[in-house]
Amino acid sequence: MASVTAYADASGKDGMPVVCVSGVVAYMRRWIKFEQQWNALLTSEGIKQFHATDFASSQSEFKAWKGDIKRRGVFFKALVEIIRDNVVTSPLSISIETADWVAVNKKYMLSEAYHSPYAICGYAFVGECSRWAAARPKKTRIKFVFEQGDDEQGLRSLCRKDSVEPIFQSKLAAVPCQAADLIAWKSRIACTNSIRLSSRLDKINNPETTRGLIGKLLKEYASLMKGIPTELEPRVFSRDNLVDICKRDGISTRP
Repeated sequence: MASVTAYADASGKDGMPVVCVSGVVAYMRRWIKFEQQWNALLTSEGIKQFHATDFASSQSEFKAWKGDIKRRGVFFKALVEIIRDNVVTSPLSISIETADWVAVNKKYMLSEAYHSPYAICGYAFVGECSRWAAARPKKTRIKFVFEQGDDEQGLRSLCRKDSVEPIFQSKLAAVPCQAADLIAWKSRIACTNSIRLSSRLDKINNPETTRGLIGKLLKEYASLMKGIPTELEPRVFSRDNLVDICKRDGISTRP
């Protein structure tokens, strides 16, 4: 039996318009190689761990990098190449607009059933990766590692429905979660920008807009992960999707 591990992280907290849970999948031998390459690159630049929002805003360990476009570009390209060289399939990103969650939660007892936007995105991530593993030509066992600090209790509760027990670790302990952080950040930015571009539409859950969000994500992945088998494709939960889930699972409406 083949064994793979999926490492995931979230982007979009503190009331941000979009929440994304993204991750990368590889065989253990590839993750060992990945960690050696990733840490060697960070060490060469005097960085302890990669955090996408710090990199983007030139804060914390990247404070001295502000305005150094060449250094930032070379470093980011090297990170992407390390990811591309080691993962077994395209990264997976599950996204949800916070406003859609809030709107549906006002009508249905969504938070009681699915806990939080993070939990439902993480649960969908587990489901998509599990289906991918089950469809592999060779029987494949998959393990899930999430970066700690988000709604761990909610995600654990949902995963137990499918007899899955996710592991939660820090980015220092689970180095591939730093790669997942990069993908989640890029996905959140892509979704947020698409929402802003679509602001002239009456509702963000318009089917054309949803397709636009997914299309934007696919373009982001195509530019980042050229050459990797695209067996996993990004998913964006629309408001209609959430309503359908509530009806399918018999989630009660609020009094």
